[in-house]
Amino acid sequence: MRARRLLALLVLAGATGFACAQTVEHSTSAGPLLNVGFLALPGLRAAELAAPYDVLQRLRQHVKGAPDVFTVAPRAAPLTSAEGLVLTPAHAFADAPPIDLLVVPSAARDDDLRDETLIDWVRTVGQRAKLLLALGDGVVLLAQAGLLDGLEATTSAAEQERLAARFARVRVRRDALLVHDGKALTSVGGARGFEAALYLVERVYGAEAARRVARELALGWDVGRIGLRRARGAREP
Repeated sequence: MRARRLLALLVLAGATGFACAQTVEHSTSAGPLLNVGFLALPGLRAAELAAPYDVLQRLRQHVKGAPDVFTVAPRAAPLTSAEGLVLTPAHAFADAPPIDLLVVPSAARDDDLRDETLIDWVRTVGQRAKLLLALGDGVVLLAQAGLLDGLEATTSAAEQERLAARFARVRVRRDALLVHDGKALTSVGGARGFEAALYLVERVYGAEAARRVARELALGWDVGRIGLRRARGAREP
């Protein structure tokens, strides 16, 4: 009899543990975002790609219907980050799937801002995307494509004056580390890329999903302590 009770307790404990490990349910089986594309350019800042990429890739372990995450570049050839890391993009512009969330890390060299093919691609994909996330001087690339016209935005401290001087239709917020206006999220970049991605997860997939991913990354998470400016026009898919 005692053995049977012990077995029942073990089964119950196992079932409870399984329930705790289950993924967070979401309202639609397909999820609000199907594909997340990270724009990879030569000279990109590795941390600004890796931090949000890590968050969104780990999300797949916790949320049903989480998006596919991939890198995309003008050409599917190896490129080198500012730190010397070599990255081979998963897709070239020509074969990239439709992108629901376009992520633009820092890498906006002056040559990039004059590259009409690149700017046209960012503009076209950005207009079709449900959400945009730019970090550091990746914000300048969105502005060059006209995707931040009439919106509040932030960028790295080193780029704020250039953004304000060059793009009069962008309302630069120097007092925020992360700004959400319209469908655009703009971040100062660097290690703050983790917070930008976790905020996006919380807004789209819920606070519990954000907490689970943050816990897995050994990060504290409190949306009230990330230097957020959420403009009145902010929206989610």
